Amino acid sequence: MAEKLDILKENELKILLGKNQNRDYLDENVFWEPLKQHNPHLLISGISGSGKTEALRTICTELKRYKIPVLIFDFHNDFTDFAEKIVDEDNLKIHPLNILIGEKPKDVAHKVSFILRKSFKELTVIQEGVIRKAILQFYLDSGIKDLESPNLGGYKLKPFKDFRDYIELVCLNKTTVESIKIKLDILFDYDLFSKSEYSDFSIEDLIEKSTVFQLKRAPSDEVKRLVSEIMISKLIQYCYQLEQTKKIRLYCIIDEAHRMVYPGSPLDTLFRESRKYGIGVILASQRATDFKETILSQTGTIITLRQNLIKDATYISKNRFGDDAKLMHARPGEGYLKMSSQDNAIYLQINMMRKS
Repeated sequence: MAEKLDILKENELKILLGKNQNRDYLDENVFWEPLKQHNPHLLISGISGSGKTEALRTICTELKRYKIPVLIFDFHNDFTDFAEKIVDEDNLKIHPLNILIGEKPKDVAHKVSFILRKSFKELTVIQEGVIRKAILQFYLDSGIKDLESPNLGGYKLKPFKDFRDYIELVCLNKTTVESIKIKLDILFDYDLFSKSEYSDFSIEDLIEKSTVFQLKRAPSDEVKRLVSEIMISKLIQYCYQLEQTKKIRLYCIIDEAHRMVYPGSPLDTLFRESRKYGIGVILASQRATDFKETILSQTGTIITLRQNLIKDATYISKNRFGDDAKLMHARPGEGYLKMSSQDNAIYLQINMMRKS
């Protein structure tokens, strides 16, 4: 039997979400058709207990039916049963300063130092500059002679644990050095980063099979965010090597995404660039206002479940994505679906796909 994707037309991807609760269409099936929207991305918001995780699991179940792989950054071990490959500290060792084929060392230094400052909010712009300078010197001492040229292969970096000394090497201000070291010490103790030998990790695997990054054991929210943003940055770089397509190659799913959506972030770039390469993005967060209007305007589909604050419910109502009174009193799994292909939002009951 041919794979489902091979026999589907480009616009026939239909994800069953649940049942319509509008009076004129009561209990009719409600489908999300991502390829009929102005982009395949989806935002979902809802307070704890609103059914947000179950909604994400429902979507994952449907994507599996269509043989579309998912890449999930799992902060609470809610999605391990969808994984063909589980990535955690036990089976993967990542060098945070790794340079992919095609990447320029100077560009990676800028990206990583920027991500570090955004992940660790106590870091200043000046400290970001010190970290960037340290990364560049680290690359030079790893034998990379040209920081401006793309990596063509063969780079072997010094262990990440050695990078700690480079902060002191490039900065004479002892107060600045100690401040940076204190803030970043948690990284040098984290098993995922701290080994001398690093795993061969293929970004191609993320496209070909469903992968779950298990981050529950990460020592802090800052580290969880850092790992996620580094891997998303690598995924973006890999995308640029792919042919553009209108089919869906992969869905990248990130819960608690509000901390990672800021101007210039890897997630912001992925949101803007990935659809050209067949990668859809699903972002989830507790509050509707976590997603600013610029993000809403770039999203093909929005699901809003129960909101606790009138500010959040009104935000959705103002944008004509739902009724604020209903959102304040919605039962678990109830909420609004707004697709760019339809003028009006649908009030629905999500199929609650709980973890078995």
